[in-house]
Amino acid sequence: MRIWLVICLLLLAGGVCGCSDHRQEEESALRQQVERYTRLLAEGYVKFDMSGLRDVITPNHEARLEHRLNGLKMAKRRMESKLRKLDYLGVTFETDKPAKQRMATVRTREVWDVRQVDPVSGKTEKEIQGLTYLLDYQFLQVDDRWLIEDVVVLEDTSP
Repeated sequence: MRIWLVICLLLLAGGVCGCSDHRQEEESALRQQVERYTRLLAEGYVKFDMSGLRDVITPNHEARLEHRLNGLKMAKRRMESKLRKLDYLGVTFETDKPAKQRMATVRTREVWDVRQVDPVSGKTEKEIQGLTYLLDYQFLQVDDRWLIEDVVVLEDTSP
């Protein structure tokens, strides 16, 4: 009887460890997507082209970014930004959704240096160093890939 109890406990422990490893892998994949997103977003603003983000974001989020980009174009401003610091504050998974509708949220605190530049003259029109954001990256799992559905600004502070 004891041997069965030991075997069951070992199997249970193996299952728990396996779940923990899978969660860590998913959290790592989400963090990689956030880092890729921040890099590609900064490049997209400089180039006036967000198409590089298509592998990282949903079509809904792409439409919102294109709207912001068009606003900058109309204002004749190019945004140049540099991520100075990125801290991960937490990852949560919505477990009550069906497998094909899984969602996750990654909370970060980010510090950026941002400037708006006239794209023709190159003259800096506005510059903020040390702009700090508290953000929630909302992810949707699509075909075993995590895509950013939205980025919610919870707080922003200028120095």
